[in-house]
Amino acid sequence: MSDSSRRQFMLSAVRAALAAALPRPLATGFATRSPQDALQGPHLEFPTGPRDRLALTSWPFREFIDSPHNPYRNRQKPGMDVKEFAAMAAKEFGIHNICALAAHFHSTESEYLDAFRAAVQQAGSRIVDLGLGGGSFWDPDKSKRQAAVEYGQHWIDLAVQLGSPSIRQHLGAPRGVKPDVDLASGTLVLCLISSFTKSLDFVQDVGRRCCPDEGLGFLVVLL
Repeated sequence: MSDSSRRQFMLSAVRAALAAALPRPLATGFATRSPQDALQGPHLEFPTGPRDRLALTSWPFREFIDSPHNPYRNRQKPGMDVKEFAAMAAKEFGIHNICALAAHFHSTESEYLDAFRAAVQQAGSRIVDLGLGGGSFWDPDKSKRQAAVEYGQHWIDLAVQLGSPSIRQHLGAPRGVKPDVDLASGTLVLCLISSFTKSLDFVQDVGRRCCPDEGLGFLVVLL
């Protein structure tokens, strides 16, 4: 099998797997793209309205957000639960896309997350990104790197429940340790690949069958 045919086949398999895991509006556009288009990069139809292209993050409002995980809460200022954030953004700024920080969620229980998602929908808004706390992805201590991976995996699962199509993983800086790009990159890839294991099991199997010399490494480069 030629490199071109193999790549097209793998792209088709990956598109099908991810399309099954993505929300329908995203999955439709993703799954119908040709391998040639996919090789040229992602394609999105951007809104024409200026405000529709903006998203408001909860970080500037950290002093107002009540959460046991938010160390920046200022008790001298009025508070609000992050469930109220979408409605506030829509009312005060006319912005209906929000980016919430993981630390601003009062709870990760399903009932609370469902209530957050319902509040976003009621405001006529959507969550477009989920900001995660810093992970020690290049820590020389393997157990700390593993903890960072598990944290990322956990919030990827929660992002699905919240209806967020993306996450933003911040990198922690272990005190006195020089950043190791290779180690951090490898750990992040492990986090992402293992998080999509259920959706991509058959793709990895296809990868081993059609390109045994490249295996998972080929799949990572492809993704």
